Amino acid sequence: MEFLTVLTIPNILTIIIIFMLLFLSGFFSGSETALTAASRSILRAKEDKGHKGATRALKLTENTEKLIGAILLGNNFANILAASLATHLLTKIYGEGGVFYSTLVMTLLIVIFAEVMPKTIAAIHPEKIALPASYILNLLMKLAYPAVWLINTLSLIHISEPTRRTPISYAV
Repeated sequence: MEFLTVLTIPNILTIIIIFMLLFLSGFFSGSETALTAASRSILRAKEDKGHKGATRALKLTENTEKLIGAILLGNNFANILAASLATHLLTKIYGEGGVFYSTLVMTLLIVIFAEVMPKTIAAIHPEKIALPASYILNLLMKLAYPAVWLINTLSLIHISEPTRRTPISYAV
């Protein structure tokens, strides 16, 4: 197959969308690490100085189940859609072998660029990442509230610890 015949506008757009989804996935991965690793005392000090991002970050971390649910929903959506698009593209080009190539390529891209790098950067600079990320995650948690509530409720049904919150406590 000639290289230039593969570079059609739809294929190029698909590749661009895949990389945008990988960036989005990296945002979610890094945000999760940053918000869980950020120093509460540093965030409170910034909050005392009137930093709204610090206030928002602290508020997000008050309910880790909702935060993790929203981040995992966004992260899995981005990863699954990126992998699906890559599989579609590579099966058009390579036939059934495209499934293998897609699995190999997307595994490497997701692990390196959407997991390890963002989490490493966020672990080194948690407050720098957590503060701006809190704006986007706060909006996402509001928009995705019904889906996050459902995910958390279904997850809590399977948790048998008596100290865990009940699904009803999420409704209030």
